[in-house]
Amino acid sequence: MVQAANLDPSDLGGITSSLDDMLSDRNMHIKDLQYAVMKMTKAYNDGLRTYSDKLGEIGIPKDEISNMGFDYAPTTTSQVPAGLLVSNR
Repeated sequence: MVQAANLDPSDLGGITSSLDDMLSDRNMHIKDLQYAVMKMTKAYNDGLRTYSDKLGEIGIPKDEISNMGFDYAPTTTSQVPAGLLVSNR
């Protein structure tokens, strides 16, 4: 590839390092986004759980609550308090 691209072999180290840095930054960004999705999913599920519990406390039957059409989002997080985000993987 170096010969086909007419690259100087001494430049190859700089190119490789630049690509490694770019891939590392991209992978870190992906991990940050995955964490943000887990955090938002947990917040949604926690809110829905609290909402459903409160509706039950004021006397709304469970079947009516479930017929409202809200579903929990699939997640690998635990059900501990929201400040403690833990993946169950």
